[in-house]
Amino acid sequence: MWAEQLYRDRLNAGAIGGTLTAQGDWLTEEGSLIQGKHYSSHLLIQEFMILANRAVAQWLAERDIPALYRNHTARAIAPDRETMYKEMLLLRSAQDARQRMSSWLNRADYGPALVGHFALTLPAYCHFTSPIRRLADLINHRIVKAKLWGKDSPHTKTELEQLGQHIAQVNRELEEKTADYFKAEHQKVYQAQVQDSDELQRATEKEFSKLLKDALEKQEMEVLIPELKTRLAARVLQLLDLYLLMFENEDKALQKEAFEYIQENVHDAATIVSMAVAQQEDWESFDYLELQQILTGPF
Repeated sequence: MWAEQLYRDRLNAGAIGGTLTAQGDWLTEEGSLIQGKHYSSHLLIQEFMILANRAVAQWLAERDIPALYRNHTARAIAPDRETMYKEMLLLRSAQDARQRMSSWLNRADYGPALVGHFALTLPAYCHFTSPIRRLADLINHRIVKAKLWGKDSPHTKTELEQLGQHIAQVNRELEEKTADYFKAEHQKVYQAQVQDSDELQRATEKEFSKLLKDALEKQEMEVLIPELKTRLAARVLQLLDLYLLMFENEDKALQKEAFEYIQENVHDAATIVSMAVAQQEDWESFDYLELQQILTGPF
């Protein structure tokens, strides 16, 4: 099957986006994890979509035509691709995989400057195959048609920069509204769950992370502490939980327990710090201790 061969070729080239994880979940074009059953038809559509987008982007780039390229980069803290794959094989859950990838990879964006696409391992990529549902694709169709008809591009480079920024802003606003809605719905469930000790013990790792975040925001940690300490002792917390305990929690005793947990899994420390850099607006004002101070002084 041609789609399967295209997929194998991309894997061999080091692609991360549009691939299957060790846990059986899929990573999107920009490395975001999605769960759910996938069929051969998904692979068929995905691979020929990527191929078509890649071909158009390469055609535009070879002719030095400004368009809305789909650019994607890794964060400075991200390891090399081989290390990423090895780390993904060791992660305990889909939630851990999602958090790890978000700490390693930036969001993809649109712009006329050609940067390349890290997750797909492509020097040039754009969105072109869905002009009836996505503005960037429609704009690129107009640019390609103008070039084929020997006309000037309908958009200047400055206009393309502004359009890319506008699309990013609209997407952020939509994501925020969607997140607010689901957060309000989830709050109803979690508030009932946190009041029942039996339900609290049965909470999944993902559910407990949301309960912990909610309790910290509302400063209602007392109800969670017994179960939290049980999970700390059993070493079953997720990276998000450890980040919350280290950076969003003011209880020094819990911070120390979280720190001891991290010491046993030092390879997770960089991801937790990356979460803090992304979330904490005043990150540069955080104080820290050098290794020698840690070895010779108190916690």
